[in-house]
Amino acid sequence: CLANKDPNGIATTGITRTATNNTSGFSNQSNNVKADTSGGINAWSTSKYLNLWVCDLQGLLLGYAQFPGGPSATDGVVIDYASFGTIGTATYPFNLGRTATHEVGHYLNLYHIWGDEPACVGDDLVGDTPVQMDKNTGCPTFPETSGAGASCTDPNGSMFQDYMDYTDDRCMFMFTNGQKSRMIAALTGTRASLLTNTDFNCSTTGQVLSCDTIANYTGNNQLTVYRTTDVSQPGTGFIAGTNSYDDIGFAEKFSALQPLQNIYGALIGFGYAYGFSNATLNVKVWKANGAGGNPGTVVATQSVALSQIITDINAGNYTSISFANPVAISSGGYYIGIEFDNSIVDSIALYTTINGQVTTGKAYEELSNGIWNPFTDATNSWGVNVALAIAPLACINTIGVNDLIEGANDIQIFPNPSNGTFTVASKQLENKKIEVKVYNSMGALVLDNSREIGSENFSFDLSQQANGLYLVEMIANNKTIIKKISVIH
Repeated sequence: CLANKDPNGIATTGITRTATNNTSGFSNQSNNVKADTSGGINAWSTSKYLNLWVCDLQGLLLGYAQFPGGPSATDGVVIDYASFGTIGTATYPFNLGRTATHEVGHYLNLYHIWGDEPACVGDDLVGDTPVQMDKNTGCPTFPETSGAGASCTDPNGSMFQDYMDYTDDRCMFMFTNGQKSRMIAALTGTRASLLTNTDFNCSTTGQVLSCDTIANYTGNNQLTVYRTTDVSQPGTGFIAGTNSYDDIGFAEKFSALQPLQNIYGALIGFGYAYGFSNATLNVKVWKANGAGGNPGTVVATQSVALSQIITDINAGNYTSISFANPVAISSGGYYIGIEFDNSIVDSIALYTTINGQVTTGKAYEELSNGIWNPFTDATNSWGVNVALAIAPLACINTIGVNDLIEGANDIQIFPNPSNGTFTVASKQLENKKIEVKVYNSMGALVLDNSREIGSENFSFDLSQQANGLYLVEMIANNKTIIKKISVIH
């Protein structure tokens, strides 16, 4: 959020405007936008603030950033005025704010996804981004397997949708879990001082949202569109789409990720779509209260135009769905998927993972008679272990401003990532009784510990838990804060 106090303690919007006599543009070589003496403006304390300058940059440069560990006087991000934001001077195709996202990625220690070399030797030091030959530009078509920025080894092509590539703003929409972990490590490591600055009041909007996308597959899984013959089954069409069996729906089962209990939307990966221009299909959320735990009660529905899906496929994008109201999910789990009318939707197919890449597939198909069967059922379905390319957006939205632990920004968990032993540090928790709960990525409670804090530090141990993302919920005096941590052995 924007600062509401400047370094002198004076109230501010977090935005300053500086008149300049520089008429030739600012240079990334001299960093002259970052100094009063050269027509720019000095940075605020770079240990407390992320400084972001917007100016007229020389040449075709969209922006640049300083990685952690550089000189403090020049630390921060610079964006050209024509590539900043979504309105005003923002100019297509860099008019959706992705330049700032890209550059803040550098600020948080992310490298270009192609490793800054064109021979498949360099790497971005992130395990779940495929190695690619060079940068992508424009808006490639999935899969990108033959262009300058094609993948070196992955049959799904390069991840040109990633914020750390060079594609147009309309084609960028993701960081990977590995990139996220690397940024969190920077933010809780070399840039940890940003978290202790009290000149921010990020909870003044009236509601705190902690959100994450959840999927039953990872960036290392390959995605494909399976036809019935690809899995040695009779009939025609797609196993996760329209077919000669007249399937009318498909859904992926998810466990409730405590405490992320509210679904705001989803990203859905369609691999093929064709039909009438006015056709629509429905994205739905079901409770897992049907027969045998199958999809049961529908708790949310959002229609999406087939024409939008086709546009997204051509752009190599997932289709983004937002529900009108957040969907509260119980501990029993839920399904998200699609239903359609075969007489209107000519052909459609979802991406799935390669058979066997996930241990126990959670994909389900809905037959024309409304009966649901898991894909793993070799008698009544396809007999394959796959995950559908569906990623719900799950959030905590029940925590209001008054429910936050006082001084929440002062609470740190370190080291993060860790091999399992974490320390919580905060003077705000001293001499208070605190309840600590830790949930894994499947929503299972793996630690429940109530204790009296006698000093400002205490530790907890997750060394017996698997690698992955965990959510730490800390409750003191009926007030709550949520923190993300990563275990890496």
